[in-house]
Amino acid sequence: MRLNNLLKTTLGLLGVTTLVACSAAGSCPPGSNSNPTGNAVLTLTAPNLYPAGVATQVPLMINNSSDYVATGLTYSVPSETNYTNGNITITSASQSNCATIPAHGSCQIMASIAASPISHPGSFTIVATPQTSTSVVGKLTSETKALFSKAATSATLSLTANIGLVDLPLNTESGINALIPYYPSMVMANESGATTVIVSIAVSSTNTGAAFNTIQLVDSSGNLLSNAQLLTGNSGSGATDLAKPAVVSYLVSIPAGVSQFSFKLQTLENGTVVATGSNVNTINVGSVNSIQGILTIQPNYFNLTPDYSSQQITYTNTGNGAITNLVLTPASPLIADGTTCGSSLAAGDSCNYTVRFPVVQPVKGVSNVTANYNSTSTTTGNGTATVNYSGTDAIAGLSISSGSNPNFDFSSTTAHSTMSSLVTIKNTGNNLESNIVYSTLPNHFSVSDTGISNPCGATPFSLAAGESCNVNLIYTNSVMTSLTSDEIVVSYNYLIASGVAMSTSTVGVTYSTTQSTASLLITPNPYAYGTIVNNGVDSLSNVFTVTNSGEITATGMTASVATGTFFNTVTTTPQCGASLAAGESCNLSVQFGTVESTVPAGTKTDTLNVSYTPYTSAIPITASSALSGQVATAQSAVIVQAFTNSSGFVGGDGTSGNSAYQVQQNATAPTVTYTLANNGTVPATSFAVTTGSLGAWSQSNNCPATLEPQASCMLTFSLATSATGINNLDLSQVHLTWNDQDNPSGQPQDLSGTVYANVFAAPGIAITTNPSSSISVAPGESFTITATLTGGYNITAQTIHATTTASDVTFTNNDCAISSSAGLGSCTITVNVGASAAAATGNTITISNSTTPTPAATPAPSTVNFDIAVAPTVVQIALPQTGQMNQVPSMCYPLSATCINSPVGSDGYGYASGPYDIPYGVAWAYNGYTDLVPPVRFTPGSAADGSACPSGQLVESDNLTGLMWQQNPSTTTYKWQDSTVTPNTYPALAAVESLNSGSGYCGYTDWRLPNLNELVSMLNLGQKVPYTWLNTSGFPGVGNFSYWSSTTMVAGSGSSAWVVMLNNTGYGRIATQGKTSSTAPVWAVRGNSATSTAPAKIPQTGQTTSYAAGDDGALQAGTASTNVSGRFKSGTLLEADCITDSQTGLMWPKNGIIGFTATSGGSLISQPNYSNTDPYLNSITWYDALTAMTKMNTATTKLCGYSDWRLPNFAELRSLINYGQVNYSISSNWLNDQGFSGVQNKKYWTSTIFASTPSSTMWLIDMGIGEASFNGGQYNPYPVLPVRGGGAAGS
Repeated sequence: MRLNNLLKTTLGLLGVTTLVACSAAGSCPPGSNSNPTGNAVLTLTAPNLYPAGVATQVPLMINNSSDYVATGLTYSVPSETNYTNGNITITSASQSNCATIPAHGSCQIMASIAASPISHPGSFTIVATPQTSTSVVGKLTSETKALFSKAATSATLSLTANIGLVDLPLNTESGINALIPYYPSMVMANESGATTVIVSIAVSSTNTGAAFNTIQLVDSSGNLLSNAQLLTGNSGSGATDLAKPAVVSYLVSIPAGVSQFSFKLQTLENGTVVATGSNVNTINVGSVNSIQGILTIQPNYFNLTPDYSSQQITYTNTGNGAITNLVLTPASPLIADGTTCGSSLAAGDSCNYTVRFPVVQPVKGVSNVTANYNSTSTTTGNGTATVNYSGTDAIAGLSISSGSNPNFDFSSTTAHSTMSSLVTIKNTGNNLESNIVYSTLPNHFSVSDTGISNPCGATPFSLAAGESCNVNLIYTNSVMTSLTSDEIVVSYNYLIASGVAMSTSTVGVTYSTTQSTASLLITPNPYAYGTIVNNGVDSLSNVFTVTNSGEITATGMTASVATGTFFNTVTTTPQCGASLAAGESCNLSVQFGTVESTVPAGTKTDTLNVSYTPYTSAIPITASSALSGQVATAQSAVIVQAFTNSSGFVGGDGTSGNSAYQVQQNATAPTVTYTLANNGTVPATSFAVTTGSLGAWSQSNNCPATLEPQASCMLTFSLATSATGINNLDLSQVHLTWNDQDNPSGQPQDLSGTVYANVFAAPGIAITTNPSSSISVAPGESFTITATLTGGYNITAQTIHATTTASDVTFTNNDCAISSSAGLGSCTITVNVGASAAAATGNTITISNSTTPTPAATPAPSTVNFDIAVAPTVVQIALPQTGQMNQVPSMCYPLSATCINSPVGSDGYGYASGPYDIPYGVAWAYNGYTDLVPPVRFTPGSAADGSACPSGQLVESDNLTGLMWQQNPSTTTYKWQDSTVTPNTYPALAAVESLNSGSGYCGYTDWRLPNLNELVSMLNLGQKVPYTWLNTSGFPGVGNFSYWSSTTMVAGSGSSAWVVMLNNTGYGRIATQGKTSSTAPVWAVRGNSATSTAPAKIPQTGQTTSYAAGDDGALQAGTASTNVSGRFKSGTLLEADCITDSQTGLMWPKNGIIGFTATSGGSLISQPNYSNTDPYLNSITWYDALTAMTKMNTATTKLCGYSDWRLPNFAELRSLINYGQVNYSISSNWLNDQGFSGVQNKKYWTSTIFASTPSSTMWLIDMGIGEASFNGGQYNPYPVLPVRGGGAAGS
């Protein structure tokens, strides 16, 4: 018989539902939890098939397996899923009785099928729904997770069950054979316990034979099944006999771990057995670990007649995996008449298929609709719906039916290998049908006439119209065989007008043979023990019965308790052994307790497990029984600590670090007192107080040896004040011990909490200066004195006053106040030395506290000594323009990617001067609208005596710097230093020195190799290639080379010298080359810019160390202010964050890493952060750098009060480089020691554009070593150091 799996789903109701169940009235249903914290778990179990066409009631069971009450449940039969034509409702008693399901409780629901209108085969749905105000969350067992995966997304979930109604087959048999059992052939195991199904038995014959008023389920040995609970139908002893169409239903609990469950039918009359069925009915249970689809067909047996010619069949996947490759095929003469079914069916989904019989055909017979599918990726399955059909005209026909097995489903087990069904063959035509034979019998099938009434006899045989006969169809197979479908074909002849015609009748059969297994059941399950006390003595025992309701012996039996913490097995009689025969029972005794006092009171649970092997070579499985018991607590003393008071502190309440008790060093020891109280009901004896490490604290108490209930004693803690600092009291270092009723051997307890305390030093005032010692201040400069409050607590304002007898010295912020208030712990007085102050040593400033607060503190030291020094002389120079103009390259046309207008804020854009924008610096490059100083930069030079230079010795004078250069330097290349000879020689320097021999070069004998600053002065950054511009500006002999300077790179032990790359690959870059490994030409220069009247004087490079005669360090050509002390002047008042370079007159920020973004790589911010310390917030692209200058000048807070900050050009930024600081191999470190801070060892942007690719590339100065290079300005971020001031005069 083809039956569907029982629908079972589990839902979790949120805790609020349970709270409703436990209302303010204070009473909860039995078994409920009055303080729930979890979810109710509900299970709905229903039959899958019931007879159609009769008035009856269908039972369902709803079970709550959790510790929480489920409330507000309602039940309904939706009309949209009722395909039976019947009037089906939930009885009012069910609605009322089952609205609330107590914890671990269940309730029987009855669906009533009315007599009118009469129901026909089909399916209907029963829905259990929680109240709409309750939020529901699905909590599904393994076999139903897939069924309700879609419903879990809805606001309210429901439990649903599909039930099919089927036609009762034609059956004239009696006794056991008058019964039809409806049950599922396959179910999925419940992962959390036993699997429940409903088995229904219908009386399908009016000829019941021997009377019976009871139908019950027995195992294969004829023993009554203890796990089958009667739901409906049995009249019972002394009651009315059962007759068609009576239905009896049982709720069967299949133990966890059992892979199959078998039963037989047995009838009784007034308690006496009438008959026991020979067929073993088997329910296969899918493993909780397997994923497979199970196809349920509703209805699977029905009749199609002229009055009822079509039937809708519902196919449902009640497994936990998908069904694939689903093919539905109607056998002739049936035809499909519409479907919602596809080739696959997800777990929990269903579809409808309508089959129709063309009633105009003059035929009668049996046909079927076959379903073939894959239940897993590798396993196939099939099923049939059996259809009896009859046409409108009298025809020849032969029906094949079985009253006890209408679907011709045959199953056996390896231990019970035979199943038989009485089959009726009937001539449904209107004339004689002869030569009837079984033309096809499937493998494992045979027929027999032995012991039956109305036998068909040997074949061939004949049947008159309307006549029928019986044959026993026997399935015999002891070998495991998966579910298989086949057909039985009966052929026959019948009379027609023209003679005899032959026809066949076909009925589909399914068969399978499964492995016989043992099936153990433990009773009782569950079992709740009583209550024991956690005193190590009490215990309770119970005897459990283990029964084998399976078909074969269980072997390899072992009994155990899962954890064994509170429950343990003990010996009993008869004790279970290693095996248990089918139908036999044995006993196990399990003891609860003893439980020690350390175990907390409450419910204790465990599981009794019996592991066994259900059949040979099988994996062992386990039968279980849930155990629970209550542990009560012995009474204890309850010791409670409480703060009492404190004394001797001058501030704070000790509750946290921010409000710590305060006491001055060496004060009388302050105290903190606590009370210990026994709030229990029994005395604490042998009461003792001990301590661990208390630090500077000590403890005393007046606690007695016995602390009676409701009595108390005092603990006093004293703090030693000899040492300053934090002295917290860790109360967990105070240990209490006592004995009581619950702990006769001793109960430990530590105090809890922390007392926060601080011992502070006596108040004082520390005086510091900047500089910290050897203070020497030039006129016009200043230094600072800072007073800082030390020690003390809640010190009021202390006024700091400075006085001096030195003349022309004033104080800024004198009489400043310091106190313990936040942010007022120190103050700074600035000492200002007037510009006209006379040099003097040994000057003294006296520091005093000019107020008399309590407490008062004395400044230490109370005097500061300083000298007034002579101010250094710093020669101010005017930086020349770089040569860059309004177009880059200079005067280019037309505009393009290689000829651009200088952007606003760039070098060539400059500053407004009248109607024009003038680049910063001394103007020397013609731009069409400004006067040049000098009017002509380069002019041919003459000899020392005023005569013309000899041929080959022409020179050119630079009217901008006052220097004279060779017009046509030699193209011979030299090493700067030759290390292959001893002593080393210096070829480049020697080549220039050779010009001074005899009468010299053009009459001059003071030619030299130019230093780096002098060589850089010959660059015109407004042109693409330096040497080609020089060739057209009076120097035709300057070649496509990098030229040596006389300046050594101080890093790397002086092994490299600086070069200026005038060629068409360097484009003016300033770099270094190895002195001994590289060669370059030399370009001689003479004169000294420092002593000339030229408008742009060249400063010294800063190099003072000589590496060879005639080099930069030896000659130190240029203005001598690069290394002068006092070159950089720190601003005061509004300009305090800026520094001025006295050599150039330019003003710079002190902070070399102003923050222009809020995050690294982020967008520019409107208000730059002038105190930023994160170098990544100073690194931006060139175009962002121009915009950042605008934001500085328009920001709410302007740096040093100025709004004319800009990006420095090439010459301005390079003016900060000191190429001679041997002790500072990284120039930025030298700058940071001159009053700057945060200047990085990195390349910085200039405002000067690279003329060769002006639309994308800009010049950079490396503030670490002084190199000049270029890079893309659109995407590459580099640091920015703004500047202000300058102009044509450089100030």
